[in-house]
Amino acid sequence: MEYTVFIKSRTESSGTGGMEMDMKQRTLVRWLKFLVIFAAACGLALDLGVLPVAGMRMAGDYPEFAGFFWPWLVFLWAISLPCFSALSLAWRIFSNIEKERAFSVENADHMERISFLSAADAALLVLGNAAFLLAGGSHMSVLLASFLIALIGIGVSVAAAALSHLIRKAAQLQDQSDWTI
Repeated sequence: MEYTVFIKSRTESSGTGGMEMDMKQRTLVRWLKFLVIFAAACGLALDLGVLPVAGMRMAGDYPEFAGFFWPWLVFLWAISLPCFSALSLAWRIFSNIEKERAFSVENADHMERISFLSAADAALLVLGNAAFLLAGGSHMSVLLASFLIALIGIGVSVAAAALSHLIRKAAQLQDQSDWTI
């Protein structure tokens, strides 16, 4: 008769090799969190500084589009919100990595949300630009540029979805190995 014993255990690092790996992981997480802060700061600078100033200049240079200043600005602010949400989710993922929970269902769920946010934002970008074009508040070249930007967003969405799937599978394997001797 064969018996299988299930015990929940976590392997701990031993020796200096484990400590060195912990330091490398902490350094990596610090850099990743710094990049999230940097990206958020750049996004805020863009939303609160560059976009309004550029919009005012364009309204001055092209008076026929001056009436679209506020609708465009609000639209651009709206499509930046999913980006900030994704940065918040990335911060949570990095915090989980810092806590030795890189391969968790929680991280897989966060990546899945990032995938959705990126795809939805790409769709909103194109649809919004098309609406502005139809309303006479844009130019065909802006719509074409939005397609290129949306393509990048779809690429991010696909990559995040694939990572979500892989993280979920790794979490399942880790859970099985944690419970089995």
